[in-house]
Amino acid sequence: MAAGLMALVATGTAAPARAGAAAGEGMEPLGVTAPTAVTSAGPGNQYSYSSPSVVVDPDDPLRLYVAAVELRTRRCVFFRSSDGGRTWNQPAGSPSLASFPFCTHTSQFLPMTLLAMGRDKAIYYVHQGWSHQDDGEVKTTSVFLARSTDGGESWAVTAAHDARRLAVGGDEINYPIDVVVDPRAAAGDVVYVSWTATYPGSAPSRPPQPLIAVSLDAGGSFSKPKNVTGRFFDDPANISGEIPPALKLRQHLGGRDPDLALDGRGNLYVAWVRTSAVLDPVPPHPRYLSRSSDRGRTFSVSELTPPSHFPGPGPVIEWSPRGGAHGSLHLVYEDKVVPDQGDRDVLYRRSTDAGTNWSDARALNDDDPSQLFVQVLPNLSTARDGRLDVAWWDQRDANGRYAVDLYSVSSPDGGANWSRNVRLTDRSIDRRSGSWVDHHGDTRQRPATASATALLHAVWDDTRGGGTTDGEQSLWTTTVQFANLADSRPTAWSTYGVAAASGLAIGVFATAALMVRRRASSSR
Repeated sequence: MAAGLMALVATGTAAPARAGAAAGEGMEPLGVTAPTAVTSAGPGNQYSYSSPSVVVDPDDPLRLYVAAVELRTRRCVFFRSSDGGRTWNQPAGSPSLASFPFCTHTSQFLPMTLLAMGRDKAIYYVHQGWSHQDDGEVKTTSVFLARSTDGGESWAVTAAHDARRLAVGGDEINYPIDVVVDPRAAAGDVVYVSWTATYPGSAPSRPPQPLIAVSLDAGGSFSKPKNVTGRFFDDPANISGEIPPALKLRQHLGGRDPDLALDGRGNLYVAWVRTSAVLDPVPPHPRYLSRSSDRGRTFSVSELTPPSHFPGPGPVIEWSPRGGAHGSLHLVYEDKVVPDQGDRDVLYRRSTDAGTNWSDARALNDDDPSQLFVQVLPNLSTARDGRLDVAWWDQRDANGRYAVDLYSVSSPDGGANWSRNVRLTDRSIDRRSGSWVDHHGDTRQRPATASATALLHAVWDDTRGGGTTDGEQSLWTTTVQFANLADSRPTAWSTYGVAAASGLAIGVFATAALMVRRRASSSR
């Protein structure tokens, strides 16, 4: 790559479209930047990072913030970039309390760190916390929110849920799932944090529960945890699936993986998966939607998807201002279209009436279904202008190896039409090493995505540079560009040339434009 220039690799030829993954006119991205390392990679790297989370400044689409856990030290880390991911630095401030220094957990498919942005560029960083006195990761862990108003130089840390201080005995492990921020309240940001609470060693066995806590003072304090299932399980008529009528009891049922979304009017939506305890055989798992119009004090609950014998990780839900009179809700998740087949697909549904009705599920991956390639752990993000971006791990290019690539798909019209699948990684990631096999109980997590006007930023954990047994993982990033950024944007980042090379179209971002920084224009 020429000094001072950033290569932009176009999408190339996609596989034949699958049913429900049609490409719409004008939706294809202009190109994808060559992957760039966020953290050190290659020989001599002594670090192993978890799958990250990422947030982008909506007024400056090249200003990025990334959170992750360094698995060997078990500490939360934070990185930032002001040039679209070309260069990164790590501020000295820690988002963890000294009394709760460790951030790791052993749950396979759940994130270890979560980021959101509030008013005045405040950064919110949610993570698990524990110390050796908690016998953490197996007995007691808590949920913390760190808030920074100076780009991560310093953090104010608050317990969203301190399990160490439980008045009643019993182990409690809490897995953070999501954080969303409503910046419109006069008193400051309203912050919602969700997690799955599990109760190891409880007798009788207790099912996991989907909980949230709410802060009305920008993370300074939090409400008591609230169960988003409400009173739904009190009525046996609400309990679908293969559960004997005599066992349709609330103490046997719970939920996990509560993912959050806020609409344009401040209504809260929580997508989660039903769980059970004691029941044998284990019943299938429906996905549910809890809705609250009073900042999480009460919830109404409805079924999102029919019971599934392969629910996989919990769904991801987002709101977009496009697609309906009051915007639309969007859901992505992995599942098997046919229960007994090996293939797993990335499925999508949307609602244009605040979650009352939902479209039929459609597969977003456009690989050949007869090949039974696996697509897992999708993530979903939305841009300010309403564009939807979905990214996931994909095995279609692995050639039979234990390897995955990162793919994405986008919709500019509220989910009615979708682009072809775009490969974001420039090489398949060898998963014979790293957290997928030899760290913290087979920890596999979603890739991170952040959507901005005209751009999608993706960040992921990658084993490149390490051997097959050393466990090294570094963080890498790439950017998908959908349109030129006009000079009136905070940063002018324009594609100015296209050439052919090795069968791929290559574009170049102008270096001078990348270096220009302007204040946010009123035209945004």
